[in-house]
Amino acid sequence: MKASKVAAWVVLLVGVGMIVAPSIFGMWQRAPRGAQMIAGFKPIMTAENVPVIAGYGRTVLGGFGNAPAIVSDAASYYSGGKSKLSYQQAAQFLQSRPDLGALSYIQQQLPTLGPPFSTLLSVLNKDQPYFSGMAGLPNFSLFPFFFVIPGILFAGGAAVALRRMRTPDRISGARRPAKLVLVVGILMILAPLTPMPPGFHSIRTVGPHGASMLADFRAPVGDLGSNQAVMSMATVRQFDGYVSAMREAAAEIVPAVQDAAQAYGGKTVSTDQALAFLAHDPSLSLAYKLATGFGPMYSEFHRILSTMAADMPDYRAVLALPSFKLFPYFFLAPGVIVAVAGLVLLRGLRKNANPSGAERPARRDPAEVLAFMGVVPVKTARPTNAP
Repeated sequence: MKASKVAAWVVLLVGVGMIVAPSIFGMWQRAPRGAQMIAGFKPIMTAENVPVIAGYGRTVLGGFGNAPAIVSDAASYYSGGKSKLSYQQAAQFLQSRPDLGALSYIQQQLPTLGPPFSTLLSVLNKDQPYFSGMAGLPNFSLFPFFFVIPGILFAGGAAVALRRMRTPDRISGARRPAKLVLVVGILMILAPLTPMPPGFHSIRTVGPHGASMLADFRAPVGDLGSNQAVMSMATVRQFDGYVSAMREAAAEIVPAVQDAAQAYGGKTVSTDQALAFLAHDPSLSLAYKLATGFGPMYSEFHRILSTMAADMPDYRAVLALPSFKLFPYFFLAPGVIVAVAGLVLLRGLRKNANPSGAERPARRDPAEVLAFMGVVPVKTARPTNAP
């Protein structure tokens, strides 16, 4: 009986611990913030959208990095091959023209901008499957209840069992709550291991992936003058300035062709002619895409940065939660403890189902039972001293 009581107390303590855990870790406030963060990034972090963003990134880095080539190719083409500029001469021409200031600025900033910009885009690309798994879990706002509800069942079942074990003739009645805690304990063990319904994911696999995604968000974005993290307001502000400058630089690609044609070939080139020149020069294909299609790129980059800024408080709240790597164990550990304790409790109750010291009633002779019911006459035993 002592082992049964110890097992019941263990279940009770585990249940109370699960009830108070969400309050200790601030899950009631932080879990809903996690749900808001996932909702904010969900339109961006799709399997269809992330490759598009990566393509935009390659176009931006390649197109603006080739800005001096726009000048040198245009100078050679419109001068009939007479003016052949080196990369440095073309870059100096960009710097000398007031109307090409943004294009020159972005071209000069690419050694600084390129690595962190590539890091940001690679983080989105790498973590898209991880994010999809996190988004496939039940709503984060429900996570505190995944602890509280089993905790109530554990604590309530153990309390009922302990109360009934106090009275010898009610010990058998403690088996029902003991079975309840055993079943719930087994379900807790299976919860992180069992795949969820279609469209959902297992906590066992998603937990470590979520931790990896947050680690990528915390990693340094690169050399932007400081060692800020990918997901930080400093990064958002820095890239917001770059993206705004890119929009101006994209609008200066056509003027760069026109200026080079005028300066080196003495020819006035219309916008349509400049675009036709860019379209027919294979080496300037990315510059042509920037000149004609930067609007959608700017909108997408701006949407990413706006989402990062808006979800920054939610992200910080999620960081304050225990590591997602531990989430499977938050189910497995209490489940194993309660399941083992439940088995010990049930085994002890089975052995002590009858009151201590009580004898089982003697089994009645079938003939006596029938006689008592009037089916057959009662046989009277002969006296031992009869003659």
